[in-house]
Amino acid sequence: MSLAERRKGAAAEREAIALIREAGWPHARRTSDGRVQTGRGDVAGGPAGVHLEVKRHERLNVPGALAQVRADADPLDVPVLVHRPSRADWMATLPLSDLLDLLALRERA
Repeated sequence: MSLAERRKGAAAEREAIALIREAGWPHARRTSDGRVQTGRGDVAGGPAGVHLEVKRHERLNVPGALAQVRADADPLDVPVLVHRPSRADWMATLPLSDLLDLLALRERA
């Protein structure tokens, strides 16, 4: 991965984390420390039980990226791919079964 790609990824993570903080998780932070690690996601201190991976690509292979998130996530965590291309809104992609579980919990609350 080139230096420019690493910088773009770090900037994307900072941007996504700012949004997560604004949404109510003030302690959200980047997990990247320059070493390759799995099972941690790109965000710590965000929503409990959620494994967040941040991607910023013009033509993201969403199924492939989501497969990576699922493989890296703890089995008890909801795997969420946070992504956007240039000049577009941030999006979150997760398995439909996980979304339905979250919505069912909200209905019961």
